Amino acid sequence: MKRRKTVLARRGPMRPFTPDQVAMLEALLRQDGSSTATRDLALLRLGIDSMLRSSDVLSLIVRDVRPNGAVAASFQVKQKKTSKAVACDLSERTRSAIDGWLALNPEMGPESKLFAITTRQHQRIVKSWCEMLKLDPTLYSTHSIRRTKAAHLYAKTKNLAAVKELLGHSTVAATGVYLGVTSEDARNLARQFPI
Repeated sequence: MKRRKTVLARRGPMRPFTPDQVAMLEALLRQDGSSTATRDLALLRLGIDSMLRSSDVLSLIVRDVRPNGAVAASFQVKQKKTSKAVACDLSERTRSAIDGWLALNPEMGPESKLFAITTRQHQRIVKSWCEMLKLDPTLYSTHSIRRTKAAHLYAKTKNLAAVKELLGHSTVAATGVYLGVTSEDARNLARQFPI
């Protein structure tokens, strides 16, 4: 009888990537320069800027991000989980990464999937990024990409309402739970502003 290796799944929210980790990963992918690395760079950048779930990123077609021959600075998409439409803004770096990916794939038409991979393949890609960065892959998942920009926006601004809108959540309370905001965080914030 063959013994199966048991892998313990991590409980709780997956960590977001830090800006330094994102910068290092981008540098490594650019240095690699392969078609796969070019795809991964576009996948990473689009995931971070859009803050979409993996299933929504992988549902995008070329026309969603390049409606008129050039990658758009923003687009709108209906989220699968919530059926709520969210607007996504793309930085110049992200538009450039998507342009690079599309330039390598001129056969992709407007109705082609932007990334012809499954959510399971996406998960494996994120785990491989963790290995590149020498991070524990059990602490990160595709959801880490979605959380990265949201977590850093909240850390810088403490504006839960804005982050709620960007993530497409229905309540600020849900966003607070999502980001792991605690009563201690709230008290620390209140202490910074005595009246």
